[in-house]
Amino acid sequence: MRQALILARGIAPKMAASRIKTVAKLRLTNPGILAPLLLAGCATTPPAIEVRTVTVDRIVAVSCVKASDIPAEPALIGDRLTGDAARDLPTVAASAIRLRAWGRTAVALLGGCVLPN
Repeated sequence: MRQALILARGIAPKMAASRIKTVAKLRLTNPGILAPLLLAGCATTPPAIEVRTVTVDRIVAVSCVKASDIPAEPALIGDRLTGDAARDLPTVAASAIRLRAWGRTAVALLGGCVLPN
């Protein structure tokens, strides 16, 4: 009560504020108040620990084709072309056949690597 009067009148507000803090400290350190609070903390039950196993599917990169199984790319024919369509047609046709065969082999190899939907 006296602290309130000192603060209300403006008499030594710093001293009054320090006295209020001292009173607050005394109240918290009072064994009559502190002991029940400490004992109440021991009365609670600890949280239950739940152990469970969860399976999570993850996509993992796996090599599905050996490097030795990959077919070699057909040779380039740009240096063999003359610019004459009649002469270049057999060369281009043969190259196209080799390129298609190479592509089919590559697609067949990659077909085994496709993930199921």
